[in-house]
Amino acid sequence: MRFTMKPPIDLGRTMTIQIPALEWICNSDSYLRTVDSVTQQISPYPVQDSLSSHLDMEGVRPDEMRWTPLLELRSRDPYIRKLRDFFPGLYFMTGQDPFRCLILTVLTQNKTAERARAAFYELVRQFGKITPETLSVINPHDIVPILYRCGPHRKADYIVSIAREVMRRWEGDLSWVYDPPDLARERLVTLPGVGPKKGWGPA
Repeated sequence: MRFTMKPPIDLGRTMTIQIPALEWICNSDSYLRTVDSVTQQISPYPVQDSLSSHLDMEGVRPDEMRWTPLLELRSRDPYIRKLRDFFPGLYFMTGQDPFRCLILTVLTQNKTAERARAAFYELVRQFGKITPETLSVINPHDIVPILYRCGPHRKADYIVSIAREVMRRWEGDLSWVYDPPDLARERLVTLPGVGPKKGWGPA
């Protein structure tokens, strides 16, 4: 499958700056991830048209990748306006699985992206699907060795507790994270181990 991106996407920058991008592993100029035992790949292919970018996507569902160009973001924040001028090829991911993103966020707390990615993919290897249903039924002690480099004792409890709360309160459905940001944030910070991002002000 081929996607046409207008305006052109800076794939390298887009796939390395955000929490959802941690799922994707750089392989030369391509990016790979595994979802439900299916390997997905995104890679650019050369074109002459300077007004668009074309991407080859293998194993990716049409509705799975939703990117918003930085140029289209409307913000009163002057820093966002400056970023739009400097990085016109930057896109934000708005279509990744919210629960997987939440687990990745917990793993990255006070740790490097590489350590968080390694721990995430070890969870994938051990348990297959990273879903509230899958993680809510395991014992936190079972994932302590997996999370050794990411602060095992506290984060193991957080991950399992988050999964159980998501199942109990919302039957595993986190689609409400796409609601107005203030409402989504208010709900998210009630989950175990989830709080305001340091340096980003109050929740």
